[in-house]
Amino acid sequence: VPYQDFPTADGDFILTVGNDSQFRKFAEVAGRPEWADDPRFASNKQRVANRAVLVPLIRQVTVFKTTTEWVVQLEAVGVPCG
Repeated sequence: VPYQDFPTADGDFILTVGNDSQFRKFAEVAGRPEWADDPRFASNKQRVANRAVLVPLIRQVTVFKTTTEWVVQLEAVGVPCG
């Protein structure tokens, strides 16, 4: 988690976080580095358990960049997306 589509300023993109390191990188790109240290989201097990909290938080952030901005920035740090 997360492994799904999210809205952007001009469409949608798919975010496919595969491990805790990728989540930390995503959180940094999203401007929310504190998410990676939040006990609710620090491990995939916790992100799965707290998906109902995390996904809306991500949706609130992703709408401020375009699809291209997300893809370029996440690919640059090795976070799978498209």
